[in-house]
Amino acid sequence: MLNNSFYQVVNKQETDGSITLTVEFNAAHKIFEGHFPGQPVVPGVCMLQIIKEQLAGHVQKQIILREAAQVKYLNMITPATVSVADVVIAFQSTDEQLLTVTATITAGTVTYCKAKLLFGVV
Repeated sequence: MLNNSFYQVVNKQETDGSITLTVEFNAAHKIFEGHFPGQPVVPGVCMLQIIKEQLAGHVQKQIILREAAQVKYLNMITPATVSVADVVIAFQSTDEQLLTVTATITAGTVTYCKAKLLFGVV
């Protein structure tokens, strides 16, 4: 949904229980016109959507967020100064219908988002 429009994956490594990727934000995307005019910031919901899209692509199943046990936005991502970020998604399947996820979004030494999530397989 946002992949290849709001952001683009420029590097990706996958294993059975993790996905590590680098994304580049499209500073010209329409989302930034409203969030916020003159001071664009990557919306928190878009950070979670990146995690969801990449996890769904990896497991090759449709998933839905069931629980956001913990989501911390520690710093703002402004695409003019932070155009590229690293996303690390560690996950395990508790059963065939649930995926527990721990994810972080960083750039260099700065952490922007930490999340503990539970996704259900649709």
